[in-house]
Amino acid sequence: MKYEDYEKIIINRLQQCPELDIITCEIDSSVLNRQQQSSKPTIYVMYQGSSYDDPESLGMISQMETMTFEIIISAMKQRGKKGVYAAFETITKKLLGYREKGMRTPVIFQKFGYVSETDAVYRYVLQCSFTGYIVECRDINVTEQPALITQITNKIN
Repeated sequence: MKYEDYEKIIINRLQQCPELDIITCEIDSSVLNRQQQSSKPTIYVMYQGSSYDDPESLGMISQMETMTFEIIISAMKQRGKKGVYAAFETITKKLLGYREKGMRTPVIFQKFGYVSETDAVYRYVLQCSFTGYIVECRDINVTEQPALITQITNKIN
């Protein structure tokens, strides 16, 4: 899967929460600096980066990839029903431990913290991650591929 697909998985999961206003556009400084349009907390999701484990096989190369995403919570209040903390609790209930097809490990959280306050809009970031596999992609246009596995036969007399 592509990183955009994993972003969509997170977004689709959070869109099940009517108390959150989910923004699905690409994030840039103009999006983050715009005025809060809703009294509900606004949520942005973006891929942050990956780390890779050592290869796990002798034949076709496969590696574990830990993908990290940032969930930006923007709200007019920190506390209360429509505040940042309430949005964090909602996100936690919806995502923590969730495992979608293609994920080797469930979603876990790393960090949650204050980013800024501009024009009475508070912004916090929740960092989450999960692990999946990446597998070597063989070129299907090449007619002769080296054998991935070689059979060894021993004759015993």
